[in-house]
Amino acid sequence: MAAIRHKRGDTFEYSGALTKNGLPQDATGWAVTAQLRTKTVPRLVGALTCTWLDAVNGILNVSAAAADTATWPVGTLLLDFQYTLPDLRVISTATLDIEVLDEVTQ
Repeated sequence: MAAIRHKRGDTFEYSGALTKNGLPQDATGWAVTAQLRTKTVPRLVGALTCTWLDAVNGILNVSAAAADTATWPVGTLLLDFQYTLPDLRVISTATLDIEVLDEVTQ
């Protein structure tokens, strides 16, 4: 998967569907967290806000305010999602690369 490119200081917002075998995954009652860490020496950069837009169909929105992304370091950050199911099982996703670019217009 290609890295997600993001300009530092811009609002970070993505929505997507959680699927299983190509079908929407019912995530009712699931808690979700997401964190960004530096790639070379893992250091916490921050947490993202995760909101279910439609838990029954697994539609998730992930965001961070522009003021928060303004402090993200330029370079590649690591992101994954951790789901906690109602039965307390914990499932983590594959790790994604977020390529943070410096903004030109300030």
